Amino acid sequence: MLSSCEDCTFTSKNSTLIKVRFYPEAERINRRFRKASFTIDSVRTERGTVFRRRGANIDTLSLPINPTDRDNAYYVFFRRLNVTSTEQIIDTLQVSYNRQFSVISPNCGYDQKIDNLQIMLNKTTLKTATVFKDNLSVTDTLNIRIFF
Repeated sequence: MLSSCEDCTFTSKNSTLIKVRFYPEAERINRRFRKASFTIDSVRTERGTVFRRRGANIDTLSLPINPTDRDNAYYVFFRRLNVTSTEQIIDTLQVSYNRQFSVISPNCGYDQKIDNLQIMLNKTTLKTATVFKDNLSVTDTLNIRIFF
């Protein structure tokens, strides 16, 4: 059995992905914000691994949230100082947010807006993190800046 909305088009611009970009600490001090490669092995959440590529040099990640039953998320970054290093560094980022539901129509269901994004670094070697945009949208290029 299939079902769909007969009288509406779903046009939500809300997202369930947090866009994170990495910068060296010197960029925060100089306020230039040029992204840089961050060497990472994997990112895990309470629901499992959301990114895995040993020794990946990345500058931006899209991290999923659990939009249905939580108002916070944890991300554990497993990384190394460089590709040849054997010592693994573990950093934890905690994100909290508000969920706002709105009914589109009885036939089409509801939409959910995620806003009031707040962060806290736990057990980390990362220097700092700041919220750039505190609500999640499909058009976002950046929500959180992380400095290492």
